[in-house]
Amino acid sequence: MRHEILPFGIAMVLALAWGMFALWLLRRRVLGPGTSLNPFQRRIRNFTFGQSLYEGVAVFGLSLAIFDVTDRYFRLKLYGVGADRLTVAAVVTELIWSLFGGVLFGLLSAFFGP
Repeated sequence: MRHEILPFGIAMVLALAWGMFALWLLRRRVLGPGTSLNPFQRRIRNFTFGQSLYEGVAVFGLSLAIFDVTDRYFRLKLYGVGADRLTVAAVVTELIWSLFGGVLFGLLSAFFGP
């Protein structure tokens, strides 16, 4: 039995790091340069429809793509798992589906958000 927690952990850390960085950039653009990462010091402001879509694609969609591609890459390099071949077509397909998921997330947060 192989423990494949290492690729999952590395991929999760990279995806969360990208998500936090992209969210910080988006909030800095919307709220101004004095934006803090502390959630208790933020000024409350609703996003517009376009900003919600951008948040969904940049934060959620790309985080999914980064997680999946890095997880597949490290599983292939560390364990030689042959079921998930990391081809250009697979990466592009995953990127398209992840961005589509980000658009859906942005639409849902734009219509049903606070």
